[in-house]
Amino acid sequence: EKATATFCGHMGISPLPAIGKPVCIPAATGLPQPLYLYRLPSTSRAYPLSLGKKAEAYEKMFRFAGLL
Repeated sequence: EKATATFCGHMGISPLPAIGKPVCIPAATGLPQPLYLYRLPSTSRAYPLSLGKKAEAYEKMFRFAGLL
């Protein structure tokens, strides 16, 4: 979360995106297509979310990116 907060602060993104939700990066508007920050749950076993829920979040991100 600290890394996301730092990145979002530098890029002018407020509020922080929710886990599993994309947000367009405003500083990337000069690119030929939008650039998104997609916040994902930690893959660490210490993070208290079931493996199935983590896998669902990653699948959604890959589908959003057109990779599935």
